[in-house]
Amino acid sequence: MVNVNNIVNLEANMKKTYVLDTSVIMHDPLFFEKFEEHNIIVPILVLEELSKLKASSGLKGFQAREAGRRIKELFDSENVSSNSQVTKGIKLNTGGTLRVELNHLDLSILPNALDKNITDYKIVAMTKSLENELNKDKETPVIMVSKDIDIWILCKALDIRVEDYRNDKIKSNELFDGVVNKEVSKMVIDKLYKDKSINIEEVIDEDEEIYPNSGILLNSSSSSAVGIFKNREVKLINNNTALPLTPKNLEQKVAVELLMDNDMDLTTVTGGAGSGKTFLTLFVAFHKLLKTREYNKIILIKPTQETDLGYLPGTELEKLNPYMASYYDAFSKILPYYVNGKLEGETTIKTFIMDLIEEGKIEMKNFSYLRGRSLDNSFIIVDECQQITPHFAKLVLTRAGHNTKIVLLGDVSDNQIDVSYVDSKSNGLAYVVEKFKESDIVGHVTLKSVERSRLAKEAGEYL
Repeated sequence: MVNVNNIVNLEANMKKTYVLDTSVIMHDPLFFEKFEEHNIIVPILVLEELSKLKASSGLKGFQAREAGRRIKELFDSENVSSNSQVTKGIKLNTGGTLRVELNHLDLSILPNALDKNITDYKIVAMTKSLENELNKDKETPVIMVSKDIDIWILCKALDIRVEDYRNDKIKSNELFDGVVNKEVSKMVIDKLYKDKSINIEEVIDEDEEIYPNSGILLNSSSSSAVGIFKNREVKLINNNTALPLTPKNLEQKVAVELLMDNDMDLTTVTGGAGSGKTFLTLFVAFHKLLKTREYNKIILIKPTQETDLGYLPGTELEKLNPYMASYYDAFSKILPYYVNGKLEGETTIKTFIMDLIEEGKIEMKNFSYLRGRSLDNSFIIVDECQQITPHFAKLVLTRAGHNTKIVLLGDVSDNQIDVSYVDSKSNGLAYVVEKFKESDIVGHVTLKSVERSRLAKEAGEYL
């Protein structure tokens, strides 16, 4: 009888060959560091696709240019003594190799019904040809790695082993939501209201895990309270009476507390359309800019997608204006609290915002502007972060200077992701939430209720 465990263990010890498609390299330009001692093959067709994508000025162009730069640095390194090594294989620090495949393109492998001029199909055909040659002895598994659903389906149809790029994919099926519900006695709740804080041991069991800066909803048979876990204590949330804003639900109370807390260098807020994540964040940002003057400027960044901004007329700000509409909608509701007299009409609001922009107190920027900058004394808001990769999320966070707070916003559900190389478990926002949940200087909350209108709420539920 064949021992299945022995087969699994034998394959685990084999040196594998991974063929990567464009989506993987776009997702992570440092892909060559993530395959341990195994061999990596990049089809020349992938490099051709990257070259074409570099001309785009949205997220797609940024990722392609970053990937191309990294690959060039790798092939130009001192370890590469000749051009032939590029196709024969260069040694990586991981113990594996990386090479570019120029040949093995046998299109007869593809079904007749497919358009054989499509690059994705050619990459799959090349992978099948390589498998037929390299895996004759069954000792060199050849595996396609892709984040593209079309490539996945074709690989399955042609009996090619295919895997997702798992290096920065969060493992949990449910993303940490930042709020814990606990049943306690009325006496504990009364003590929290009286003392404003209680020891965490009065709320959770000794072996129970709770992450720093989590919101805690305490319930008894006759009362409730909302607190936040900091420094081994549950601190009562009273939501800063100085802020002219009343949170509408539990999660919004936690969000405002995290946004107002300057000890939170990074705050992440997730939630569906109409949950209030952008409005709450902008309200706190303007409060800290115009009222308490804790920051010198607000920087608003929204990842642009497929549209090529370079061909649109006007300045960078004029090109970005269509993407900033959600911000302008919130400005008209927030700014009257912080200016002398009432702002009336859209024109007045835009004039006031333009004055702040000219004074350098507000910046609206495309993400590509971040590279090389160190941002001090700034409140930085990055919206739609479900569209960015973990690599770009790292780029954003490493720009933070002294006295800077960064807020990442987005909806991590798959139906809100418009790019092909990230999903609900591998996008930059989900990755940051999962990786930073144990940090003392980072807070997260998921807004679960739609507060925009009754219709918006029911649309979210029924459609």
